[in-house]
Amino acid sequence: MAWWEDEKPSLADQLADSSRPTRSASRYTTDHSRSWGSLPLWLLLGTAITAVGGAVLWLAQSAVTVCLGVTVLALGLFYLSQYGVLAFYVLQVGRLRDRRTAAALAHEPAPALTDDDVRQFHVPVRPSFAGPARLGLLDPGEGPTPPAMRVARIVGGSCTAVFMVGAVATIVAGWASRS
Repeated sequence: MAWWEDEKPSLADQLADSSRPTRSASRYTTDHSRSWGSLPLWLLLGTAITAVGGAVLWLAQSAVTVCLGVTVLALGLFYLSQYGVLAFYVLQVGRLRDRRTAAALAHEPAPALTDDDVRQFHVPVRPSFAGPARLGLLDPGEGPTPPAMRVARIVGGSCTAVFMVGAVATIVAGWASRS
């Protein structure tokens, strides 16, 4: 037996090792939580656009302004539905982490939705300098799709359809009003 195998770690070393924060390995390869800091700005943008759309609808006196109001309102509701649901799950991360940790300590299976799952959720945005600008529906990434996210995806898809139809209707109504 070698001399270094006889040494036992001191109590101070054992305490230092046990007090270090440990994070269990996630089963996912990506983590979108670094973009959560921008959530309040996206929600504020959605609220402002929704308010503008509502104001345009309230003051609408022609078919063009009604179509424009509906189009802007749909865009604002899209932002609110996508980023609002994402914020809802982000606010639950601490509770979900505690539930996952408690299940691990009790040697039980992990809950159906964990904090690692929520770290996968994101609204895919591709800025215009990286090609054509694109804003997608709330995406679960590699994680499961909880019920509120399914509803947000339906609402977001509906708002996108209303936005597209409203944009075309605004152009057609504007063209028809000039004729």
